[in-house]
Amino acid sequence: MKDQEMDELVRAWHRFFANSGDSDARAPDRWAAEKVQRLLHDSFLVKEANAGIIDDPEQAWKIILHLVEAAPSRKTLLAVAHPLRQLLDAYFDEFISRVEDEAARNDRLAYTLSHVFVHKEKHLERLFCLGRRAAIMSFADDDEQKQAEEIDRLVAEWFRWKREQESTPSVDWVIDQLFFDLPDCDPNRCWLVINRLLQESESEEELCQVADLISELLSSNYEEFVEVIRQSVSTNRRLAYALGSTFMLDEHEAEWNEFIHQHGAENPFAN
Repeated sequence: MKDQEMDELVRAWHRFFANSGDSDARAPDRWAAEKVQRLLHDSFLVKEANAGIIDDPEQAWKIILHLVEAAPSRKTLLAVAHPLRQLLDAYFDEFISRVEDEAARNDRLAYTLSHVFVHKEKHLERLFCLGRRAAIMSFADDDEQKQAEEIDRLVAEWFRWKREQESTPSVDWVIDQLFFDLPDCDPNRCWLVINRLLQESESEEELCQVADLISELLSSNYEEFVEVIRQSVSTNRRLAYALGSTFMLDEHEAEWNEFIHQHGAENPFAN
C-alpha cells in the first residue's frame, strides 16, 4: 500500500470511529473500517461472518501502528483495540515479541493493549503486563479550555445531583462519565475530577460519596494510582478521610487496609 493510500485509509478509519452513533456521518468512511476488518479473521464472530476475509497479519500490523500513531483522540485510539485484538487472538506467537518491543517505547500502543481481551488466559496475563491504562498522552484534538470546561460541568452536575437529588438527564451523563467512562478510558482526568470534588465538598457525607469514585478508579487502575495516592494523602486530609470509605478488590484488600490504618484521618468537618 502506497503512503498516500495508507494516509487516506487511516484518516477515513478514524473519522468513522469518531462518529460512532451517527450512521449518516459514518457512511462515507465505512469502507475503511471494513477494509481493516477484512484483513483478519475474528474469533468472536460466527464462521459465516468471516467469509471472504483476506488474512494478512503483516499488513494488519502495519496499519495498526499507523492507526495508533495518527489517533486524534483517546476515543479513536481505544477503537484500535479491536483490530489489535484480532491480530493477537489469531497470531499471538508470531507477533507478541514485536508487540512487546513496540509497547516498551510507545505509550499509545501500551494504552491500547490495556483494553485488549484475548481468549487464552496465559496470553491475557502477558498482555496485562504490557498495558498502561493511565499513560498520559496528547492528541491532535486536545483542547485545554474544553477539557477544563468539561471538568467544571462534571463537578457542578455531581454536586447538584447529590445536594438537590434532582432526577434529570444530567444525572445519567454524570454516572456514565464518572463511574464507567473516565475510570477505564481516561483515569488521569478522573483523578483531576476526584480532587476537585474533594476540594469542594461541604460535608463528611459528600467526602464519603467521593470515596465511591476513588474505589472505581482504583478497581481498574490500582498499580497506576496507588503510588499517586500515597504521595498525596500526607498533605490532603480530605483525601485521607475519604480513603477510609473506599472499597478494594480482594487481591488488594489486605494491602489497602494496612495503608488506611497508617494514613487514615479524622473527619475534617468535625468540630
